[in-house]
Amino acid sequence: MDDFSFKGNPIRMSLDGVAIPATSSFKSTKRTQTYEKTNLKEIGQKVAERAGIALFYEAKEMTIEKVEQNDQDDCSFYNSLVTKYGFAMKIFNGKIVVFDEATYEQKPTIATLTEEDFDPNWSWNTSIAGTYTGVKYEYTNSKKNKTFTVEAGDGDRILTCNEAAENLTEATAIALAALNSANKGTTTLNLTLKGRWYIFATACVLIVGLGKLSGKYYVDKAIHTLGGDSGYKTALKLRKVEKRITDVKTQSSTVAERSKSKKSSSSKNSESSSSGTPTKGDTYELKTTKKGYYTAAEAAAGQVKPGNPSGVRRPGTYYVFNTSQGMLNLTTAKNVPGSWINPN
Repeated sequence: MDDFSFKGNPIRMSLDGVAIPATSSFKSTKRTQTYEKTNLKEIGQKVAERAGIALFYEAKEMTIEKVEQNDQDDCSFYNSLVTKYGFAMKIFNGKIVVFDEATYEQKPTIATLTEEDFDPNWSWNTSIAGTYTGVKYEYTNSKKNKTFTVEAGDGDRILTCNEAAENLTEATAIALAALNSANKGTTTLNLTLKGRWYIFATACVLIVGLGKLSGKYYVDKAIHTLGGDSGYKTALKLRKVEKRITDVKTQSSTVAERSKSKKSSSSKNSESSSSGTPTKGDTYELKTTKKGYYTAAEAAAGQVKPGNPSGVRRPGTYYVFNTSQGMLNLTTAKNVPGSWINPN
């Protein structure tokens, strides 16, 4: 409870409450801090600890080489970071909750609603304004002297994106998150109905009997109102569950143009050495343990497809059997395929 007041006559008391911890620095203290060689969950744990609450993390692990909190309060900083990688955050039941909306959109519906359930004056809207059929991402990291490019989707409405990234994996996550975030809410439905206590934000409901308006909807917001002549009511802000774009067409990590101009006209091997980009047939010194994947696409996405093998590549010297999408196929036996790693 962060605010209360009295008025009369008759005497009445009003109470206001917020889920965000009002007694901590979570939304009030601005800080500047650099986080290095960490991940999204670890940063969340530090933020939650400072707020005096717990962290509930239900999203994919996202490695972060370096990120700066620049004169921001913890709430704004962490929420923007979570959104940057395509996830969502809310404060619920004394916890910072980080979750993947895409996963929740695929969960079973908890209620089936028809027009007979709605109060009058419900509204439905669909629009292609501000939505996209694909994304084209390009960003040059001057410190690493690398340019990351990512393309996904197709068609005429292409979103351009150049948000900062430290590696190709991060760039891919940012590009897909920006595209799917822009497309979220293409079709919306707002309605009020007799109170349904079990309908809450992040749940899904099924709308039937409305022709092309019917379908599976995600609950963005549920407002429960009790009292007055209308009794118990639930107001819902819904968005239709749309197919997300998750497959990447092309992705690459290349030496920035300023370094390419400095290359000598020597042999291919010396070019590879000066740029620091391994090519097929080179030897490669692996300095840290990396996960090994069956395909380059899996290595770039950081995710194993069902049924495909995976393993690890430990520090040592390997042969480069092949390269693709900025990924490396490392092998201990020359001219024999090995496993794919993400070198970034």
